[in-house]
Amino acid sequence: MRAQRVAALILPIFAASCATTEKVAKPAPAGEWYESSRDLKISLPEFAFTEGNYTAEIVRHYSDENELRLLRIAESVYPNRDRVQAARDNARLKDNQEPSKGEGLWWFSAFDGVRIPYTITSAAVRYYSDLVQTFRDQKFEITGGKPVSRCTMRYASVINHHKYFVVEGRSFPECYAVTMELRWTQDNGPGRVMGFVKRRLVLVDLKGKVLGVFLDGPAEVTLN
Repeated sequence: MRAQRVAALILPIFAASCATTEKVAKPAPAGEWYESSRDLKISLPEFAFTEGNYTAEIVRHYSDENELRLLRIAESVYPNRDRVQAARDNARLKDNQEPSKGEGLWWFSAFDGVRIPYTITSAAVRYYSDLVQTFRDQKFEITGGKPVSRCTMRYASVINHHKYFVVEGRSFPECYAVTMELRWTQDNGPGRVMGFVKRRLVLVDLKGKVLGVFLDGPAEVTLN
């Protein structure tokens, strides 16, 4: 039942994105990404807390331990730091948060202290799931003391094997496609409701070598 739910969440959305060139960025060329050993060690427990004003859900679909290993590799891939920094420099919502020592840069902007993603990684998912708990505990230091009356975080990912996978006119034989979707909304009061939906596709071969990374870039933020 969970596998069907994940597929229903991600696959139609990603297929729709692939249908138009304006929504699917060209893959980052080899050398424009790297794998983070730090992220490979991050545990992402699957859970759903859907009651109350602060909700979070993490759903990952894989069929065996090998697919979990490949999924974790895909979730550990970071874009070149210079690409993210360029997006930070041009961001409308400026961010003054610097990564801690050894931390990868997965965000490019911030709203009331809450990071806005450039990509999806294990660290990014953990950041938002931990933040929901922080707000549930009525701790709002990250927002400068501004109360967050409600927030919602949902992460879903699925890994599938393909004899051939075609995207952007390129064919990738014998690979695994890892599709990810991260959703976030927060309500900081009238006129300060922020939300985004971020998606990512990572292709890996049977041994776990990264073949292509798609859809990285500044998340489109909605403000109400």
